[in-house]
Amino acid sequence: MKATATSTSAPPLAPGGAPLLGHVVPLLRHPLAFMDSLRRHGPVVRIMLGRIPVFVVTDAGLTHEMLTARAASFGKGGRLIEALSRFAGNGLATLADGDLHRTQRRLVQPMFSRAFIAGRGDTMIEVARSVVDGWAADEPRELHDDMQELTLSVFLAALLGTEPPEATRRRIQRVLPDVMAGTIRATILPPWLGSVPTPAQRRQRTSFTELRDAIRDLIDEHRRPARDTGLLDLLLDARDPDTGQPMSRRQLEDEVITFVTTNGQASTATVLWALHEIGRDPAVRDRIVAELDQVAPGRPLVGSDLGSLTYTRQVVHEAMRLYGPAWLLTRTVTAPAQLGGFDLPRGATVVFSPYILHRDPVVYPAPATFDPDRWSPERARSIPRTAFQPFGGGARQCVGEPFAWSEMVIILAETTRRWRMVPDPAVIPRPVPRVTIHPDRLVMTPSGTGR
Repeated sequence: MKATATSTSAPPLAPGGAPLLGHVVPLLRHPLAFMDSLRRHGPVVRIMLGRIPVFVVTDAGLTHEMLTARAASFGKGGRLIEALSRFAGNGLATLADGDLHRTQRRLVQPMFSRAFIAGRGDTMIEVARSVVDGWAADEPRELHDDMQELTLSVFLAALLGTEPPEATRRRIQRVLPDVMAGTIRATILPPWLGSVPTPAQRRQRTSFTELRDAIRDLIDEHRRPARDTGLLDLLLDARDPDTGQPMSRRQLEDEVITFVTTNGQASTATVLWALHEIGRDPAVRDRIVAELDQVAPGRPLVGSDLGSLTYTRQVVHEAMRLYGPAWLLTRTVTAPAQLGGFDLPRGATVVFSPYILHRDPVVYPAPATFDPDRWSPERARSIPRTAFQPFGGGARQCVGEPFAWSEMVIILAETTRRWRMVPDPAVIPRPVPRVTIHPDRLVMTPSGTGR
């Protein structure tokens, strides 16, 4: 529900700040609890990162207004985007609003059309099945690395049009944790503190270089097939409709890095949480398996089956509502603006959190409960479109959203059909917010068959 102040004013200051550091300590120690607590202080709340004011929007209606009708006053930017651009350069996720962003989006968007992705579904399914079939039965597994391997393999298969080289996948996977680890830290810490050259920062800078080198080599070594089959082929063929020019080499690298990092993190986290919740409720797993047997009786899944996996998609939907894919997103105020009756100065950073919006008890009864049926056709009609924004909204909505949905449904379906994943009762996953919300540990044992 949209809320507004009774008169134009400065947003209220959240309690709990400290001299010099502001709200940095609670944001670092208990970020999700702190962000969730802001809802009770109003629809727009001011927090301090050191001496820098940051404005947090806690209301879904105002967030949607900011991203759509008021988008001209709230440009893509802020501290998170600055942190991401250190390794992603000028990919779509980090480009400022303007002609370059519009041009680049026009070049990239066809590669994420539903029709193009559907044509790559069989390859993505085959790669996912191959990875999952390689797991040993009845041996406990720490699933984070497994799932990162799986999501990266599926994405690279779609990118290249064929199964990716194992050495390439391992090279990229090895550096991703250090690349992503410091991004939220750089977003939260005051600039004077974030610039301290710690060992973690040095590791991250080295990983930035190694990731770009790996992507550069991947592009150089790509051998085009007789016909274009992968997303990379489409990028290589893309031409600016106004100038006829191809994408520059640097821009091509930036886009591939953006896709590898953002897609991999979001899909990995969401499927991990879905498997965790399925492990807690065998009835959910049984319904997925029953749906798979109905859609593809006695045969492997194929790409054309994905649209029929209604319940499997509901499970992904609910995991995404509870846990991701991004818990903190930022915009920059491009001109003095008002939002919800509050004054926001030019240059200020505005934060909105899907984690807050997706746990609003007014919209989602029992918001902490995992309930895939809340996304059934009958019940989903009562949820306002503005209340579910996992991929942002407006002109800057994530261009890769259709791909992410397909990838997550494929991975969850293939994992659940092949294995009955049994959780380790001694390991209770704890949410760890980085760029996405990952479980700190998820130990499960692949047992027998999904049936």
